[in-house]
Amino acid sequence: MTEKNYFLNIYNTMTGEFELVQVTKEVFQTYRRTKWHIEDSTERFYKHETQMSSLIGGENDGYERFHEFIDYDNTPENQAIEEMVRQSLRNILDLLPP
Repeated sequence: MTEKNYFLNIYNTMTGEFELVQVTKEVFQTYRRTKWHIEDSTERFYKHETQMSSLIGGENDGYERFHEFIDYDNTPENQAIEEMVRQSLRNILDLLPP
């Protein structure tokens, strides 16, 4: 019984060309499974995620900003300012006589 040969078309970074390389059955199967896993993951990702390229449009082909989801009042800067004001008021109240 003849043994089956397994070949992969591999990109050689030194020569900049693709080459056929003979590999073992285990390497061939792992390569194929990894390729299928990557393709499946990519397909699931594109199915459930909105890509940035699909957000281009609107005015001047700019990105959508989703203004309806942005809370302009509760930004970290505003929260820090409010906390500083509260702390200043506490300090002033502490200085007042009872």
